[in-house]
Amino acid sequence: GLDDAHKKDIAMQIVSSAENSSLDWKAQYKYIEDIGDGRGYTAGIIGFCSGTGDMLDLVEHYTDLKPGNVLAKYLPALRKVNGTDSHSGLGTAFTKDWATAAKDGVFQQAQNDERDRVYFNPAVRQGKTDGLRGLAQFAYYDAIVMHGDGTDSTSFRNIRKRALTKAKPPAQGGDETTYLNA
Repeated sequence: GLDDAHKKDIAMQIVSSAENSSLDWKAQYKYIEDIGDGRGYTAGIIGFCSGTGDMLDLVEHYTDLKPGNVLAKYLPALRKVNGTDSHSGLGTAFTKDWATAAKDGVFQQAQNDERDRVYFNPAVRQGKTDGLRGLAQFAYYDAIVMHGDGTDSTSFRNIRKRALTKAKPPAQGGDETTYLNA
């Protein structure tokens, strides 16, 4: 499966290529910018966003691991901007402090933890449940990274739900290619 360490590293390189035009995914811990997609700042190894809640979850986790870290002071602002594209209370100071935090192994571990908790592990787990092989598990991972796993019509869970109305996954006796095309 995709959770094999070597395959997971390749998956991270592919995501980094799409997100940051670089195969060096470990260099992306420091990445942060507003890409103008209505989600506020996009940052880190997976594109955590200030407007979608996953950046807030990340900084909360980092603060649990290392109280008083350089990003902890932004938690009130991150709570306030969640659900918007606002930079209120963040701005240049936040982006500079993000770059500082990115040098901290604890922050890097927090990013890895949140990537796995929110994106990688759920995608691989669902892929295995559906009887998908490694590359198809990556398709799930890519979909959950790009679309999230919320309740809106374009979320991973709803894309999968619509596919299931058109084809069976291998675990239900279907053909993997037919299912993925659906």
